[in-house]
Amino acid sequence: MTYPEATAFIWALTDYERRTGYDYSASRFDLGRVAVLLSRLGEPQSGMALAHVAGTKGKGSTSAMLASIFSRTGRRIGLYTSPHLHTVRERIQVNGQPLRREEFSAAVALVAEAMESGAGITSFEALTAAAFVAFSRADVEVAVIEVGLGGRLDATNVINPFVSIITSLSLDHTAVLGPTLEEIAAEKAGIIKPGVPVVSACQQAGAARVLAERATRLECELEVAGLDWRYTCGPWGDNWQEFSLDGTSRDNAAGSATYRLPLLGVHQVENATLALAAARRAPAALGLRHEHMVEGLARVSWPGRFEVVRRAPYLVLDGAHNGDSMAKLCAALARHTGGGERLLVFGASRDKDASAMLAPMVGEGTRLFLCQSGHGRSAVSEDVAAAALAAGLPHRSFGSVAEALWSSLDEASERDCVCVTGSLFVVAEAREAIARRCGVVDESEGEAEVLSLVR
Repeated sequence: MTYPEATAFIWALTDYERRTGYDYSASRFDLGRVAVLLSRLGEPQSGMALAHVAGTKGKGSTSAMLASIFSRTGRRIGLYTSPHLHTVRERIQVNGQPLRREEFSAAVALVAEAMESGAGITSFEALTAAAFVAFSRADVEVAVIEVGLGGRLDATNVINPFVSIITSLSLDHTAVLGPTLEEIAAEKAGIIKPGVPVVSACQQAGAARVLAERATRLECELEVAGLDWRYTCGPWGDNWQEFSLDGTSRDNAAGSATYRLPLLGVHQVENATLALAAARRAPAALGLRHEHMVEGLARVSWPGRFEVVRRAPYLVLDGAHNGDSMAKLCAALARHTGGGERLLVFGASRDKDASAMLAPMVGEGTRLFLCQSGHGRSAVSEDVAAAALAAGLPHRSFGSVAEALWSSLDEASERDCVCVTGSLFVVAEAREAIARRCGVVDESEGEAEVLSLVR
């Protein structure tokens, strides 16, 4: 396969990432067909140690931190995440680098051959299989695997990990996972396997109870960030923050150092604590040392998550896309960017609760520059504008993400903060617009690959 052929093959399969309102059941999302596919491929996932990460918010950041920690050992480390910002190859990384086009194409070609008729296989299932094939071909020793949606019926849930990680849970994908936090927690808890240690963020009472009951039933040791692993936030700037673990943590050695983190917001300290707790569960053969954890957190990179790409005025890119994550974003903006007016370039997906997302902005001196990304799940600007009007937020609508971005920057003073948010799809288009203006984008073979953005 050529690279265009490989990507066309993947997206020609049933792609639930672009759909809403589908039946979320075991009959539609059959893990048995994923297991059969991996069997035909020779069980590529069986030759490596695996960490499994589920949650509503923070699972991508936590996965990136954990992979960065492991990569400091000098071993071959895999990272599988979703969705991507610019190129599907970002989802499958080895030692922090997306697969090269030829590596991606080779893995997809093997999956296509093993699928035979391909009946029922979805885009995400095929990508998951391709990730394991690529990791196997790259001699990956440890891989961090992020759940796509939910957990119980997710294609990644065929693995046998050495640790299961549950990040912060909140209301999201309620039409699919259920309208209550307890129902969502039950879906996420589906990744918990008999006897496998579990590390969880500190959850609301109902969700915490669901996780604890499943862990107890399956005889899994459960550790909770903020309880078993207690962290204290330290000083911060506009591109770093520090924190430490105190002596009551499960691992006193981990509490003997201060950690510096380039990902901003107090919520990222909790994610980093989860990564540290999970890292301590790694196989002894990996040779993980304390300095690997310190350096791994200090060097982690996760674009599109409170990514500061300009100052005076600030320009921040963040993929917050539900009410809880928007509240955390507003707190992080106040903490790391100071005073001045807040100008939000905002667009949402149509399956999200725009009113809940806008609620934390009320009373914050925020102006909205509304836009719609080109993704198939994007909400139309008129619907988001109606929610903004109901919330009493000043707003204007624009024909594209780029138009909204440049207009907001034109109107911002040096003391202000422009933040692009509401959807990773909106963030991706903003990053591409900035990269084009800076001349740091590769648009060959039908995709935009952002090479770098100056921090």
